[in-house]
Amino acid sequence: MDIAIIPNAVISPLVADPERRIHWNVLLSHLLVLIVAAMVSCFSIGVSAVPHVCIFRYLFGTPCPGCGITRSFFALFAGDIYRAWMLNPAGPILGVYIVVQIPLRIMALRLESWSRRTFRLSRVLTTGLLIFMFVNWVNHIF
Repeated sequence: MDIAIIPNAVISPLVADPERRIHWNVLLSHLLVLIVAAMVSCFSIGVSAVPHVCIFRYLFGTPCPGCGITRSFFALFAGDIYRAWMLNPAGPILGVYIVVQIPLRIMALRLESWSRRTFRLSRVLTTGLLIFMFVNWVNHIF
């Protein structure tokens, strides 16, 4: 689950190597996520201002594994760890995941030997996060 939201059309002219392009995209995307979270926190928009929209919950009447994760992430960034955990325990873990990805991607861009390691480690971290989200969801439903 590498968050890579920068369009390839923006990154492609700057970086030719496909692996480096992915690392740059993930790095810039994670920095963008952190900047948005900082703006939400600085302008006191508040966690409660983030609307709760879940098509899964609307269709099936039960929250999805990701319900509350955005609000949880914003609460974490505002320093309210308890509320972040209560909204969705995966939110604080996602926050750590995003922060860890930044130095990993910088190392992958600086040292070619780190490129494959970063991909593998990212895959392991993503799998762990998804398993945690699923177990938390099952625990929450039952």
